[in-house]
Amino acid sequence: MDARAPTVEAVKASKLLIPAVLAAQVCVLTVATPAMAGRTQCQQRLTTLTLSSSTVPAGAAITGQVGLACKAARSGVAVALAADSAAAGVPASVVVPYGSRAASFTLTGGNVTADVVATVTATYGADSLGASVTVVAATPPSVQLRSLTVTPTSVTAGGVAAATVTLSGAAPSGGVVINLGSDNPVAVVPATVAVPAGATSAGFTIATVADAAQAYTQTVGLRAGYAGGQASAVLFVFPPAPPTGIAVRAVNLSAATVAGGGDPVTASVTLTSPAPADTRIYFYGSAYSPVRMSAQTVLIPAGQQSGAIQLFPGSVDADYTYTLTAEVQGTTPAAAYLVITP
Repeated sequence: MDARAPTVEAVKASKLLIPAVLAAQVCVLTVATPAMAGRTQCQQRLTTLTLSSSTVPAGAAITGQVGLACKAARSGVAVALAADSAAAGVPASVVVPYGSRAASFTLTGGNVTADVVATVTATYGADSLGASVTVVAATPPSVQLRSLTVTPTSVTAGGVAAATVTLSGAAPSGGVVINLGSDNPVAVVPATVAVPAGATSAGFTIATVADAAQAYTQTVGLRAGYAGGQASAVLFVFPPAPPTGIAVRAVNLSAATVAGGGDPVTASVTLTSPAPADTRIYFYGSAYSPVRMSAQTVLIPAGQQSGAIQLFPGSVDADYTYTLTAEVQGTTPAAAYLVITP
């Protein structure tokens, strides 16, 4: 037997040694990998709070920014915001988006009568940072808006009225521009009116729209505004004047007597001549009557001579005589009578 040949015991030992060596190598690699990377996890913290200005005028805005130590994770990082005075308006929080280390927010100055120093605080976890800002009060104007007057206070649609804005004193150099408005399209006013330097008032014209479809008097609210001050006035606009030389000649009912709660009755009006322009007829019924009208006015188009409404008689306990009157505004009316039976 060759003395150099491995024995059975040696072969068995070598087979056991190989897996052990491999396992040891794997173990070494597993333990060594983090150390070889040389990486450490970033600890997220709030690091900065800055404001674009240390002052902000009342009603104006500046920009603030928060900064983090690390880039924000996928869900973002919400940083809470607060101010110790209502004079400085900030959102409740600002979110730093994924992959970023900073986010901006808006700080708005409130309407203050005197300068106010406010502290803005940003908070994330255990970190809290503060920054101060002064909210500067607006300088009051040298003059105020005192009044808005209208003459006359009522006009017929299609007419005009004169209005005047008055200041508390003479307008400063450069003059003063007053904003104007109307809450009803039947009255039209310019957007602004200027009071020249040295003057205390200025006038403008209110134009009204003549629309034959207008059935009743319109109430118009007029307003003027300057430097936060307001003034108002009211103008009444009557329906357009009817064409001259025309009136209601007759009112005719489709039935003279009807049972209460029964079929409706047609009330027709006839003009003295064909309408030279669109003409509105007004109907008036007996007060506290059991009759309902389908409409209280009817518009007769130009060139036509008649129009109609429906009367709906209600139930009665005894015979009731209902009077229906029709007229062209400002002219002699005509009437018809309807008897309603139980």
